[in-house]
Amino acid sequence: DWTASPPSQWSMNKAAGHGGGGGTPIPEFDGWTFMDPQSWQNTATEVVGDGGQSRNLFTKGTGVIAVADSDEFDDDGYAGIQFDAGLRTPSIDISGAEAGQVKLKFDSSWRNEPHVGKVVVSFDGGSQSTILKKDGSSPNAYDESVELSVNNTEGANSMQVSWDYRGTNNWWWAIDKASQRADPFREQYSLGYPSQRIKPKPSAASILKTYSSCPSTHSPSSLTFPLRP
Repeated sequence: DWTASPPSQWSMNKAAGHGGGGGTPIPEFDGWTFMDPQSWQNTATEVVGDGGQSRNLFTKGTGVIAVADSDEFDDDGYAGIQFDAGLRTPSIDISGAEAGQVKLKFDSSWRNEPHVGKVVVSFDGGSQSTILKKDGSSPNAYDESVELSVNNTEGANSMQVSWDYRGTNNWWWAIDKASQRADPFREQYSLGYPSQRIKPKPSAASILKTYSSCPSTHSPSSLTFPLRP
């Protein structure tokens, strides 16, 4: 029902402070993880019918979604364990795109509390810049489609995108269906891994830590997100 392994060629990086603060972290939320939405809801359900404390409202998230959940990460003793991790794409070819014409799109679920989420980009291995920041002043956005200009520079040949999230028992940020395109429309690159399959969790009472996978068959220009259950 979940895996800690990111899509092929992606990386998940934990900051030095990740996991600090005492207590026992919940393994299936130790950094960005990839799970079936129903499993995510079932794990977080405290009262029958609460929809996993509103996680069910992320209806745009299907198949398998990427989840950073500092609330569930700190659910063993509520000791204030810090979550601080980033999910980063492989290098994406944007050669030939005109300056300022590349757009990033993804579906997002964010529940408000004083935590921080950022989307940062870099070009040709250079310095990172923030193109979106969410924090305690950002309203609830349980089921949102986001489109951002990445502000690509003239002559940039490649880019990488990272979703960085930091919180301490502060709800979640989940994403799905990330893609980029250039305007005027030139090419779309969908981000993810189509061949790995994760089985939904049957109930909140059991935390399954197994998943099945198939050999990867995609090429870097034909990746899809999400996984199919």
